[in-house]
Amino acid sequence: MIRDEIVGAVFLGEKATGEAYTSYEKEIICAMGRHIGVAISQRNLMAEIERHSEENRRLFEGLRTTYNDTVKAFAAAIDCKDKYTEGHSVRVGRYSEIIAAELDWSPDQVEGAATAGYLHDVGKLTVERKIINAPYRINAKESAELNKHPSVGFEILQPIHHPYTDVPLAAKYHHERLDGRGYPDGLYDREIPYIAKIVNLGDSFDAMTTDRPYKARRPANDVVEDLRRNAGKQFAPELVTAFLRGMLKELTGESKDKRFRRMLGREYMEAEGIVPTLRNTLNEMQPTTTLTYIATDIATDQP
Repeated sequence: MIRDEIVGAVFLGEKATGEAYTSYEKEIICAMGRHIGVAISQRNLMAEIERHSEENRRLFEGLRTTYNDTVKAFAAAIDCKDKYTEGHSVRVGRYSEIIAAELDWSPDQVEGAATAGYLHDVGKLTVERKIINAPYRINAKESAELNKHPSVGFEILQPIHHPYTDVPLAAKYHHERLDGRGYPDGLYDREIPYIAKIVNLGDSFDAMTTDRPYKARRPANDVVEDLRRNAGKQFAPELVTAFLRGMLKELTGESKDKRFRRMLGREYMEAEGIVPTLRNTLNEMQPTTTLTYIATDIATDQP
């Protein structure tokens, strides 16, 4: 009996000699019975734990799938306000995922980066449609209204208990630049949450590679050059390197994923000279201390 529960019984027959069991032999048999009972009880307990663990795993995976599907549906709803950037949030989520994967982040961290990309523009839900869809470069007043969307997005996402805690920060700071010329707070490099730097790169890349009401998308080679030129100014250099490396892997067949081709079209991604451009750019980009680090140090010394 274990914890007042009968787990088994030991039945004894007569001894071969016909003699009665001695008290010592009875004690040995009782001790063996107790050990066997404990072993059986532990085995039953482990089986029960494994059953519950598997059930909990299924429930967790179900909740995770529901959460991710909800995030993607929400991203689609965000982009419905803008006919010119339909699918923008989903693409930014996938670009953020590519960057995080190239940085060798864990699967959970990669999923968190994708989620941050999907939801980065949630604040645009409060911006007038006519501003978002303006077929011209908007004026200062309209720009001020549009520029509120990062802070609004943060206020929307902050009360929600996300499995990835940096998601609200990505919404608020994805328009900040390393050189301090971004918005809403004009943060410098070290002050910007890393997830926001990732989403900023994906967001900017999508803006350059898709048609907008006031401009056509730029050629792939020009976009790569723009990313290189702005590494250390707008974008973190190591993130540009990771992103371009992921692109090159796909184009050279090292990676079997076709994510860039699916999002941008095969013809666009296989533009003449794009592979040499990517290789040359990656060879040229070396880790350096950028001026933005110096600017940050100077700024923090000021009263």
